[in-house]
Amino acid sequence: MACATGIRGLIFGLLICLAPPPLFAQVAPSANKEKPGTYSVDTDVDNYKYFVCVPKAYDGKRPAGIHLYFHGQNGQKGANNFGNWSKYFLEPYDLIGINMQYNDGDNYKDTDNKVRVAKQAVLQVMADYRVLPRGVVASFSGGGQTLGTFFTAHGKTASSRDPFWLFQHFSIYGSNFRVNATGGLPMTWFIGLGGKEWNKFTIGQSQTARAAELFADSARGGCPDVYLRIEPAKDHAISTADVAASAAMYARSSVAFTPFVYTADFPERELQQIVASCNGLALGRADTALHAIMIRASTKPEIKEKAPALKALLDERVDAVLKLSKQLSTDDPVLFAWYSVVFARQLAGHPRLKELNDIVAAVKKDAKTQRAAITDWANFVRGFPKLFNDKPGLQPGAAEFLEQVKAAVPPQSELGTMATEFLQLK
Repeated sequence: MACATGIRGLIFGLLICLAPPPLFAQVAPSANKEKPGTYSVDTDVDNYKYFVCVPKAYDGKRPAGIHLYFHGQNGQKGANNFGNWSKYFLEPYDLIGINMQYNDGDNYKDTDNKVRVAKQAVLQVMADYRVLPRGVVASFSGGGQTLGTFFTAHGKTASSRDPFWLFQHFSIYGSNFRVNATGGLPMTWFIGLGGKEWNKFTIGQSQTARAAELFADSARGGCPDVYLRIEPAKDHAISTADVAASAAMYARSSVAFTPFVYTADFPERELQQIVASCNGLALGRADTALHAIMIRASTKPEIKEKAPALKALLDERVDAVLKLSKQLSTDDPVLFAWYSVVFARQLAGHPRLKELNDIVAAVKKDAKTQRAAITDWANFVRGFPKLFNDKPGLQPGAAEFLEQVKAAVPPQSELGTMATEFLQLK
């Protein structure tokens, strides 16, 4: 998986007999293999279950991803509901939904075991369907406790080899997610907060603290694609606007960070390394190697016959990279500054790198605006810890600061959107 470095440059005991049973990485397909629709699955803990929702977009040909959700305290009765998940995530991005259902309703009890069965669920779905290691992990309210345990165990390894961490986008909706949000692979983060839930379970403090950690991490080279969305009139709930905004972020992460070739489709020795380059997002290297195979006279006919299908997948990803780069170059100078470096590394050696370079050159013609955007982001990161009170309101001087930020960046940019929304608290 691609890593990145700075915003302009450097992106990237208990008794054994009481321990839960081990979870093995190799899981056999179940009776639900390729089953359509929505259904419930039992786990090896009587009152722990999960629901699976297979989108209509899934046809068994193109591989899917996963949307994993941890419900809040006593939220188990809603586990069969995939409404907005389906509308904004599962159908548009071909993600298979997994809603955990802990029927004791308590994320703070037996949390390690709750995480273990969630991993069991992910592996089973990956065994039952054609799934790539890509997707979204989300939590609401007390579900943040379980997600925090999961993230600490597997999301902070900074390694794409962890079989249990296949996510590129985080969604924490009014969530009691109490662990430091930094330390993992580059991901996009949506952090939802309602004005009327600010002082419930100290959610206002924890959500803004996670945002502060991620903003500060961006100054050290981390991904700046972090959206703290504050909806002043919202109580303790997940709004439709939250889900829609989070899904828009996943659209970027799916282009920037996710593998896109199902390895089992290309088992041939001659293609395996090219597939590895594709999924490692070394797009230029993959294109060079694939071109060599396609023009080499000694290439086996069956390899030449399969190579165009792999080339089509590679070209589709390159198209997406360039389309996103073009959009960000006008809509969001802060994100463009970071993602353009990531994409330049991915396209190194690719014939279409020039197209990205042309986009970058066009932005640099207005160097003053670009430099100002980077400066504005740095100022925002430094000023963010001083914005909010312990209640849903702004500290003295914060409104003036946010007005300056808002005026300096495009209104549709992530930073401009946050500044506008924060100002609703004054």
